[in-house]
Amino acid sequence: MLSLDIGTTKICLMELNDENSVLDTKVVDNKGTTVDDGFCHEQDADVIFGQVQALLKGKEKDHLALTGQMHGFVLIDKEGNAQSPCITWRDQRIKGMHLPGDPERTGCKIHRGYAAGTLVWMQKQGQDLKGLRAVSLPGYIQGKLTGDFSIDDENAASWGIYDVKAHTWDWNLVDQLGLPPEVLPEIIPSASIVGLGGKLVVHAPVGDNQASVWYVTQGGGAAVLNLGDGGQMSIPVKTFAYRSGQECRPMPDGTFIQVYSSLCGGWAYDYL
Repeated sequence: MLSLDIGTTKICLMELNDENSVLDTKVVDNKGTTVDDGFCHEQDADVIFGQVQALLKGKEKDHLALTGQMHGFVLIDKEGNAQSPCITWRDQRIKGMHLPGDPERTGCKIHRGYAAGTLVWMQKQGQDLKGLRAVSLPGYIQGKLTGDFSIDDENAASWGIYDVKAHTWDWNLVDQLGLPPEVLPEIIPSASIVGLGGKLVVHAPVGDNQASVWYVTQGGGAAVLNLGDGGQMSIPVKTFAYRSGQECRPMPDGTFIQVYSSLCGGWAYDYL
């Protein structure tokens, strides 16, 4: 099994055997950042895909599991070509905007850096979304490898407009925001087999927060403190339970995690 983590500052490829023991690890700096001015944070998705291709060179007849940064998106055309940079979770351009939300359904409010809010901002600036589709960055890599530019349910939930309990977009909220329905991709189960990327069997992404929790707890009930570019305290719960001040995110096994994301994590080290 190969596991690929497309982080904001690092990209990591790990090779594991059937017992989940690590055989090899390769880590490279993410070279995709093009704008980082404290207001906008953008990355070139094709530069990142090029780095992924280099890491996967020579790998074949194996399964590829994907994870990576959540909340952000890339706009693509009907052929799957990027028509925008990846606007990441660190982006601040919707600061000061007041957006509707339904966290009792979506598990979260629409915060800065969340795709739904940034898409609304782009429309207000005159961006025509006709003929375009938004995909997560891990979903863009999935699509470049397989031709399937769908989104997994965990990354969909990170956009702020996914009905976590109904397992579909919250179309009422999408309408309130004025977003065209066709800009949203098809939703598929996280970690499901998507297709072939060369000789690799590619699985749909898992959210990076969920991936870290699942690896540590193996489905158990322990709380997890994770410090990466961001930081979260994640508490596993069996049923959906949103509370103000936290988010409730879906897990691959149908359970949930309550997430407290008040920590800046590894991002702080960029400034030291």
